[in-house]
Amino acid sequence: MTGAVLWLIQRITAVLLLPAIAIHFIVMRLGSTIGLQQDSFYATIVSSGWFEMSLLGGVILHAMTGVWGMAREYTRSIKILRALQTIIILAGAALSLAAASFAGR
Repeated sequence: MTGAVLWLIQRITAVLLLPAIAIHFIVMRLGSTIGLQQDSFYATIVSSGWFEMSLLGGVILHAMTGVWGMAREYTRSIKILRALQTIIILAGAALSLAAASFAGR
């Protein structure tokens, strides 16, 4: 992918993550304090596995895109850059697999 596409992906994930994290925090952490019932719409959505996986996937994508951008910015050697690219992709895949394994718990 080009730098412009990765820049756009990072900006889109930032815009989507901000309200998602706010909803997650309000419902999961402050829900009982503010009187939100567990069977309410928001509690049902947030506690469902797809919301958690989407949130974590967005965080991983956002972070890996940022790390790749920093690697491209500060690394001059093509060989080192390719090695870092492989490490970043493998780290993102490992984090995703680890998150998926904990999703069922």
